[in-house]
Amino acid sequence: AHAHGFLPAQRVAFTPFSSPHMSSPLIHGIHGACGYSCERGTPPLTRDILLQELPSFLDAWAEQRSFFSNGTRANMRNEGGNSLLHSFGLWALLRTIKPPFFVESGVAGGETSWLARRATAAWKPTMVRIDPRKLGWEDDTPGATTHDFRGPTFQDFGKVPWASLGVDPARTFVLFDDHMDQLARLSQAAALGFRQFV
Repeated sequence: AHAHGFLPAQRVAFTPFSSPHMSSPLIHGIHGACGYSCERGTPPLTRDILLQELPSFLDAWAEQRSFFSNGTRANMRNEGGNSLLHSFGLWALLRTIKPPFFVESGVAGGETSWLARRATAAWKPTMVRIDPRKLGWEDDTPGATTHDFRGPTFQDFGKVPWASLGVDPARTFVLFDDHMDQLARLSQAAALGFRQFV
């Protein structure tokens, strides 16, 4: 048993559809503190891809830090949210996989949504944002579609009417940052047909 009586949460990405950088479906887990992992396939991010994405990411990261530090937006900052490394991983995954749909369950002030919108500016995927509170950045990107299930319109991830939104779970990238039971969330997402999530 783990020293604290529980196993650390695992971040797992499931990728069943093809990308120029993958030769097989991917189930890739990041090692937890107990040494557990689940890995199969070829990770979509190579060293060359990461190096290629780094300059554009750093520019966007600096812009994000500045945007969320000014005026009333400074109150939206989530100091415990995604760090530089987590944000870079998300940036590189989104730009490599290029999903037509992006779901963020657990939005807080919108810093990650903002960064994801910048990462995907070339193809503007449909974005679904889920959070019990409606705080922070509003997606007003011209030509982009955003479905907001925040605040008064909140619905839990498992209750969102995916089909009526035109969201194809098999072609959707989901970011779970909602502080819910991760194993339950992954099982729920897989049962709904989602295959790419972290």
